[in-house]
Amino acid sequence: NFDFCKIDVVVAPNNEQQIKSLIEKTKPYKTKVVSSWFSLSSVENSPNYLQLKPSLRSHFTAILNHIHEHFSAKDVVIVARNTKADLAWIKYFQSKGKEIMGEGVEKPFSEYFVLDDSISFGTQIFSNQIHNKHKKVFIIPNYSYKDENYVNGVLRRLNAEKSGKEIYVYGMPIIKDSENLNFEYFQNLNVRVPSSRWVDYEGEDVKAFNNKFYDRFGSLAGEEAYEGFDNMLYISRNL
Repeated sequence: NFDFCKIDVVVAPNNEQQIKSLIEKTKPYKTKVVSSWFSLSSVENSPNYLQLKPSLRSHFTAILNHIHEHFSAKDVVIVARNTKADLAWIKYFQSKGKEIMGEGVEKPFSEYFVLDDSISFGTQIFSNQIHNKHKKVFIIPNYSYKDENYVNGVLRRLNAEKSGKEIYVYGMPIIKDSENLNFEYFQNLNVRVPSSRWVDYEGEDVKAFNNKFYDRFGSLAGEEAYEGFDNMLYISRNL
């Protein structure tokens, strides 16, 4: 138990329920609760909550803005399963896409539902989309590690069926983080993934940080070290 009236900021733990509990406990004291690991849409509008990780909607919006800069809506197809979760994200993509792309239609993008069984046992899953309907931009909205096999299966089938056609795949960080992914897909499918982490390794401040980190710990800094230092520097400066 803490006397929150004497505390300005709480850096929340890596636990969703504890974050929500802290938000409730600190409300009367206007103590800021900072989440470095989670993006929680259910509490993101709480006045004492500060979220350092972009939400899923922020990632999706970044994807749509990039597509808008390079393609037209008729080029795009959203690949998903016909599940409640996938349908919810498709609805968001269509709504936000209509706003960003400036399309008059309710659904600017095509939707293509592919089941897990089809990925494993079906034949020519994407050929019609690529060669007959001339789709060249494929959005995979799945983001959870529970969907890792499905996402990898979609990439595998796209790579096998594109037959020399130039196609582009937009997906979530799970694509980059997956240990099972064949990295030739990145080049073959022109994969684009939004990222909340970006480090300018040629920057003088980053080089200085690397040198100090190695001197102190005897190892090279990883992504978590950059992010942890950056987060704490941001929080402390704003105190």
